[in-house]
Amino acid sequence: MKHGPVLVDGSLLRTLSFKYSMFFLMGVLATFAAPKALSEVGGQAFLTVWIASLAVSAAVALIGSLAERERIEMIGAAVLTLALASYAAAFIVRAFTDGLAWYVLACAAVALVATPSWRAGFLFRKARAHKKAQKALTDAR
Repeated sequence: MKHGPVLVDGSLLRTLSFKYSMFFLMGVLATFAAPKALSEVGGQAFLTVWIASLAVSAAVALIGSLAERERIEMIGAAVLTLALASYAAAFIVRAFTDGLAWYVLACAAVALVATPSWRAGFLFRKARAHKKAQKALTDAR
């Protein structure tokens, strides 16, 4: 299914910047108050890598978004997606052993992944289309 161009005002980009800053804050706060579900499922090494990847990738995505550097934002959003997906996976694993409350947390964690993964996918497709257009231009010469 193909869609035509969609016009969106700048509020979407401001919202994305806000979300990136909240994910960065989440990573910084997790340094001091790490989620027990992650350390219990993946161990201390996983928790350390998760905290670092969350904070750094969110900061990179935020910088790329504010500086209007789509390639930088794309990389940050892609790594942020992986960090948030691993967070959701930890809650899903915990839900299988400890019950319904963890299913609720797993659903909430999965919902966190939607926006950064959509943005990363959008920017990847845009970069690929730009690369194809550049190649077509050089081939035409």
